[in-house]
Amino acid sequence: MLFQTKFLLEQKANLKDLTPDDYDYYGSRTTNRRVSCFSIKRKDITTTKINAFNLSERIKNVKENLDPVVTLKETLLSQNVFSTGSFLRFEVSNDKDIMLINQSDMFDTLIKCKRISRRNAKIDNLVNYGEALITYVGTLGDGEKFCYVIFANENLEVQLVSGEFSRMKTIQDVPSGYLFAWLDSDYGFRFIRNTQASTKLCRPIPKLLFEIHIPIIDKESMLEIDKLVREVHTKRYQANCNERKVISMVEQEIDSWSAWKEN
Repeated sequence: MLFQTKFLLEQKANLKDLTPDDYDYYGSRTTNRRVSCFSIKRKDITTTKINAFNLSERIKNVKENLDPVVTLKETLLSQNVFSTGSFLRFEVSNDKDIMLINQSDMFDTLIKCKRISRRNAKIDNLVNYGEALITYVGTLGDGEKFCYVIFANENLEVQLVSGEFSRMKTIQDVPSGYLFAWLDSDYGFRFIRNTQASTKLCRPIPKLLFEIHIPIIDKESMLEIDKLVREVHTKRYQANCNERKVISMVEQEIDSWSAWKEN
């Protein structure tokens, strides 16, 4: 179903599928791919745009094909992103304490994470359904999860996530499912990667992140994409619930066998 949202989004925004010649990336180069080489004016080098990746001519050309657009900043409540922040963490084994989900946990089919004491946890900043979260720290290999986007479904609702995520809530005119669909597309992923700085542990540059282009299509189509995104993530949540139920049933059956043998 997410493929359906991608197709609908590209169709309504009059976009083509991106190819490796449309963007710059870190990794092995195929023999038939053009080398990315360009010159810029001295005035274009600023304290914000500090490396060639931020000034990619390929991404610049892709952006020129988007119209009409708004910036990411214009789609966000308070025109800002936010994070859970940092705090003292004390790992505990008590199931009544709170789970802390970090980047390495987030992409597991069934999230298994540490439990920490509520004493210092920022439980007033738990995840709300419909938030979009960007994995904000990582490395640039194309197989890495850095700059991936997550839609906060029922699995993540009222959960505590680490400060490694940049969190977003959208204004009413831009449904959160639509924003997720765009940022989760090849276009969105490459645009976010284009804002990174540093060498080993990279992070998006906030000013550049806010300037990412978001295409605006007709309201009916945005709502349709939003609905599809919500439906597929709810189905994923329901599948996870069923899987946990089956695992529990199997474990109970195994325990009953063990008890029978002991008797």
